[in-house]
Amino acid sequence: MSVLVLNTLSEYNDEVLELQNQICAQSEGSEVVYTKEMKILHCIGCNYCWLKTPGICTIKDDYEIILKKILQHEKIVFITETKFGFVSYQTKNLLDRILPIATMYLQFVDGQMRHVPRYDIRPQMGIIYMGNAEHAYLEKWMERTTLNFESTSLGVFSLEEGRGILSRI
Repeated sequence: MSVLVLNTLSEYNDEVLELQNQICAQSEGSEVVYTKEMKILHCIGCNYCWLKTPGICTIKDDYEIILKKILQHEKIVFITETKFGFVSYQTKNLLDRILPIATMYLQFVDGQMRHVPRYDIRPQMGIIYMGNAEHAYLEKWMERTTLNFESTSLGVFSLEEGRGILSRI
């Protein structure tokens, strides 16, 4: 299973680089994308990706590259710093922009309403974070986020515990 590592960190870090290399070495076809220098605008909630241009975001920026890569990998690992106990705005923005992989249609799954996936691929997602975070909250948030895409969470790990994600890849 290939892994897409989305690194939103602003600074070079030897520990992060080593962990990225271990993740990619474990899975053939894996790759790392450094998003810091990319032009990625915020979701504007227009719903065009559902209604007018199904599966295609109306915002034309560098995120289109990432969305195509997401559809080519079974697992996604976000590497982020934390701000105010939560993921950085860059990481939150990346997750908000994943919406085109779902449709506007709803269905019941295990007694809860969920969007019908647009594609057969349902990438598992996980987070490795630097800094102070409300770990239990991030775990729950990632579980709920992946649930909305009929997927599962790979977990949430601080950088110090980051190798824990290797057993889930």
